[in-house]
Amino acid sequence: SSDSNKYKINLAGADNEGIVKVLSKYLAEKSINIVEMETHISHAPVSGTPLFNLHASIAIPKDSKQKSIQKDLSHIAQDLGVEIHLKH
Repeated sequence: SSDSNKYKINLAGADNEGIVKVLSKYLAEKSINIVEMETHISHAPVSGTPLFNLHASIAIPKDSKQKSIQKDLSHIAQDLGVEIHLKH
């Protein structure tokens, strides 16, 4: 709809049970709609460590501040030990 802006979230990091829950809860609190989300596990090239990958399309309400969302996501990423990128 036209009252929201579409963004993409890309997340990658060590596999962590809580990632989806924490992210979903945060987005819900901000009234951000998850349009679609897919997750998969890949393996780090050298160590073979499982890496969790998440790709989501989201709709951010127009009156939300994208900068503050970006900042919040950075904090969440640090807490979870993952990388989160928000792209328009």
